[in-house]
Amino acid sequence: MHAMALLSKEGNHSQRLSEGRQKRRLRNSFTTALGKTKKARKKGNLQLNKLRRNIFSSTILQLTVKSAIVESDMKESKDVLEWTMQDLVQKMTDADIPQTITDVVFSDPIHGHIELHPLCIAIINTPQFQRLRFCKRIGLCSFVFPGAEHNRLEHSIGVCHLAGQLARSLQEHQPSLGITEQDILCVEVAGLCFNLGRGPFSRLYNDRFLSAVYGIHKNIRPTVAMFEHLIEDNKLRDLFDVYGLSEADVHFIKEQLEVIGPTGSTCWPYKGRTKEKAFLYEIVCNRRNGIDVYKMDYIARDCHNLGIQSNFDFSRYIKFARVLESDGEWQICTRDKEIGNLYNLFYTRYKLNKTAYNDKVVSAIEIMVTDALKYADDFIKFKGINDRVYKLSECHKDMKAFTQATDNVLVKILEYEGDQSGMVKAKQIVENIIRRQLYTCVFESRPIGSSHVFVRFSFSL
Repeated sequence: MHAMALLSKEGNHSQRLSEGRQKRRLRNSFTTALGKTKKARKKGNLQLNKLRRNIFSSTILQLTVKSAIVESDMKESKDVLEWTMQDLVQKMTDADIPQTITDVVFSDPIHGHIELHPLCIAIINTPQFQRLRFCKRIGLCSFVFPGAEHNRLEHSIGVCHLAGQLARSLQEHQPSLGITEQDILCVEVAGLCFNLGRGPFSRLYNDRFLSAVYGIHKNIRPTVAMFEHLIEDNKLRDLFDVYGLSEADVHFIKEQLEVIGPTGSTCWPYKGRTKEKAFLYEIVCNRRNGIDVYKMDYIARDCHNLGIQSNFDFSRYIKFARVLESDGEWQICTRDKEIGNLYNLFYTRYKLNKTAYNDKVVSAIEIMVTDALKYADDFIKFKGINDRVYKLSECHKDMKAFTQATDNVLVKILEYEGDQSGMVKAKQIVENIIRRQLYTCVFESRPIGSSHVFVRFSFSL
């Protein structure tokens, strides 16, 4: 009996200790959530943003926010939390949005585990974005480099991740810049959607095929049109509202996709953000100096899949990047000791161009595919809006038709069983590529009087 009484006392004592720990943890969590100190208030804001991002269900959202309101003893916190509950629940109800959208973690071979915003996940889960799964990042290089099978979908996710990393690093190290969560989300969405306007076979569609069909160089990238079609076709505009993105924010995303030109000018060309936030336009695609996260991801990803060494450290660049005022504009700058790292960025890009992108055999295959597409252009059709039919060389004019244009065009040519002369010739060329009966490089030359090396190809069977 005495022993049992002792055990009972010890059990009660341990139970009281456990309850005390739980109470202290709850007290600490509420202190953090309600912002009792300056440091805790910052954490509270982060938790509030997290609450806006992770919408499990309207019922749980109401219960969570109401419990926080009850425990709050600060009028400001009550007002913010009350607005958050009413705003989010009402928008979810009106928009009929799936209530299971949460952050999703991707396992990426370059960046490790990537966590993306629910809005980015909603964009990824659309036919327009999934089309990039069937468009290789470096076109026809896989015929020479078997490992180069990576696609533009994974590249886009990587750009989105790096864009968010750089924007958050600037927000953390320079609070005076006033970078908001909406700014970061806009930059992430722009990075995610930057490849939407890419045609089949990467640069071949514009640089070779359309130029051969129209007789002049065509630089067509209907990225903004595809982005608008993606939002309208999948009814995502209300979801943008749910996550706090206004019409000005959407316009800001489109401006990043369009890239009017370098921001340095006497007349500010953009409307999505003011001149004080000019640096935001240099994160995804930097027209000022070419140092941007789009380039950083494709260099790291291409080198990984091609087996080419890259000495550029993008995480180090992001760590040391700062925004400074220069020439009357706020620009993304870096320390002088980072010049070696930036040299590695552009040297690796040069090495990729020389070794892989402009390889002689790759160029020969590109010319053969261009010839095949020209022969097949009148016979490969894509159905667009209002059931209008477009050729391959015209599908960029209609986003519904363009969604169907991928690298699988070669498969369509190979599977052709008819007797149309154009398709028969196209099929013969593609079969020659598969059998490795390629065009032969006859000569290469350097233009007279030029200090640069230019390679000119002439091919024959």
